[in-house]
Amino acid sequence: LFPFLGILTVSAMDNLYDLKLNINQIAELVGMHRQTVSQRVAGLTPAIGSNSKLKLYALSDLIKIGLAEK
Repeated sequence: LFPFLGILTVSAMDNLYDLKLNINQIAELVGMHRQTVSQRVAGLTPAIGSNSKLKLYALSDLIKIGLAEK
């Protein structure tokens, strides 16, 4: 599924668990418009460290909604 994960070290994997992205970063990463991303993550609770001007989302939460059955 993610062949590049095979080359990650244990510390790199630990960093993935803590990774948080904002709407613009997610949009750039997945190639979507930021408004589309905002709509898709509307049901997620922003990660710790977010505020009203900067909402951050945990990578693990983003993967979960991406893999959820529809």
